[in-house]
Amino acid sequence: MGVPLAARLTTEDGTAYTTTAGPRPFSDNFATINGSYKLKARDTTLADDPASKDKINYSATVTSPDGANTYRISVKQILPVGVDHPVFGGVGSNMIHHGMTGIGTKMQPTQPTVAAIWGIGTIKVNGVVPERGENRLVHSMITCDVRDEDYRLVFDDGVDCSNIHTHLMLPNVQIAVDEKGNHEEVASPVPTGFILPNGMEQPFLHVMFENTVIGGRGE
Repeated sequence: MGVPLAARLTTEDGTAYTTTAGPRPFSDNFATINGSYKLKARDTTLADDPASKDKINYSATVTSPDGANTYRISVKQILPVGVDHPVFGGVGSNMIHHGMTGIGTKMQPTQPTVAAIWGIGTIKVNGVVPERGENRLVHSMITCDVRDEDYRLVFDDGVDCSNIHTHLMLPNVQIAVDEKGNHEEVASPVPTGFILPNGMEQPFLHVMFENTVIGGRGE
């Protein structure tokens, strides 16, 4: 794992790194919430292709850590071509990504993956689609376990493939389509309505489902 240089803060004299620049969705801080998801996906196209035939039907319902908000995320549209890295045509299966693969953030370890999706979805907050609630980038993946017994994010040598769990990620990104039909990422905080201890509204969602059932429902 590694934190990109642009995402690091330094001491005043610039001689040492201190912490990340702003909240990141990969820390060891966590809260237990309620939630479940359903995923149906078809991996037909191997590589990125504007005409990808991959398919997604995804829905998840989760609560905020304080229980004040209920989020419902739905995705039926694939992202067929990645903006910053390949996305396997929208659905990938039986592959490896993150870590040093160049696919996804380096801030997660390299993880063998049963299935992963990249889609364009909608988030409802307490039953209402808020401003910035549509055209959200949604990434979900069923992977080997990347958390230890204290729920700390592990390095590559700590990834446990005797267990699987599911990640749901809504980064602070919306997807726009330009006049040529190309997909573009637009910086856009997720409207979570959840206030962090520093007074900021959390600008992303990162949810882990520990009870993953292939051919069933995850929680």
